[in-house]
Amino acid sequence: MTGKPVKNKLVGVRPPAGGDLTQVLISAELILKSDGSLDLLICTY
Repeated sequence: MTGKPVKNKLVGVRPPAGGDLTQVLISAELILKSDGSLDLLICTY
């Protein structure tokens, strides 16, 4: 884990029950506490 934001990464997602692969753009960013530990992970797709 680098701690750097991830922006507009194209990933493939397949439903658990099977089916066609769907491509989505994902962005994610960590929000850290004052001591540097993980507080939140924000992920959008």
